[in-house]
Amino acid sequence: MNNYVVKYCGSIDVSSDYVKSNKELMGIAKSIKKLIEIGKDDFIPPLDYRNDSVGGETLKVSNLEYVGIEPYLEKVLRQKNIVVLTPEGEVVSFMSFRHEHDEKYYLSKIVGSGDVVNYVTTLITSPTHLGRGLAKCLYDYIENRLPKDARGTCVATRTWHTNVEHIGLIERRGYERVCTLHKQREWKCNETGNHEFYDTVYYCKRVEDAEKISMQLSVKEIMLVKDYRVSKREGK
Repeated sequence: MNNYVVKYCGSIDVSSDYVKSNKELMGIAKSIKKLIEIGKDDFIPPLDYRNDSVGGETLKVSNLEYVGIEPYLEKVLRQKNIVVLTPEGEVVSFMSFRHEHDEKYYLSKIVGSGDVVNYVTTLITSPTHLGRGLAKCLYDYIENRLPKDARGTCVATRTWHTNVEHIGLIERRGYERVCTLHKQREWKCNETGNHEFYDTVYYCKRVEDAEKISMQLSVKEIMLVKDYRVSKREGK
């Protein structure tokens, strides 16, 4: 049975000589761009109407304009990234997160001043690889298998209130809804063309035991921490 590989890439500065000379990293950057192009319209608002991966009041139509995906892509690549690859090396899913996220106000129900937050901004899976547990594997990785210099005491994310599939996944993993911003997002309904409002919901989970879990791994597992092999069946 074929396996996927989950790999931590960190930040990918495509303007640096190191990345330019690294064929694998340049390929991953191009694949992330392709996935953003494919999945941009699945977000509210779409990613090509954003110039940041965190946002704020800019999520309202009155403050938005079409900018293409490049501004968002640039922010994503400068963050930390985890990718899922096929045995042939094709990137079919990725998670981007901000390490040591410092905007903790909305997370204060769980997060304290001394916590290190890994804040997930983007998760996209290729449509041809949906339903195979890849999002679950990415959350497994960020919670338990990051290298020591990228670990946090909490993992947080936000989404819109009708994104029930993602919300269901993280709630099953023990994430707690810590804040709701009512009608913070506004976008056009595809069916009617009318503007609709969406709540922004913040979720957070403590993962401070991740270091303890990593210490319990066998030597072989520790050697594979950056190339964590996952069965296609996992997480169904």
